[in-house]
Amino acid sequence: MQDFQKQLEALEKMRCYLERYRAELDILRGNYKKDVDNMESDGVEKKIAETYRDHGYVENERHIKRVIDNIDEIDLPFFKRKIEKINDLLRS
Repeated sequence: MQDFQKQLEALEKMRCYLERYRAELDILRGNYKKDVDNMESDGVEKKIAETYRDHGYVENERHIKRVIDNIDEIDLPFFKRKIEKINDLLRS
């Protein structure tokens, strides 16, 4: 029983970490977009800003979105299922 409780606490800790990490990634993603959008007004030559926005930023944004999606669709559901299963065992 104690092993289940310890395991449950570790799984909850990881779930909470992933939720915070996902939220931080979302905030950073928004800040990154804003900074990229402001490159020209911050003094970057238009052609350089456009080239980065169309190539570097687009690729990075895709990777960041993929990480967020994986957390939402794979990681969090995995930990929630495991937590639920252990809770069920503890209740029985």
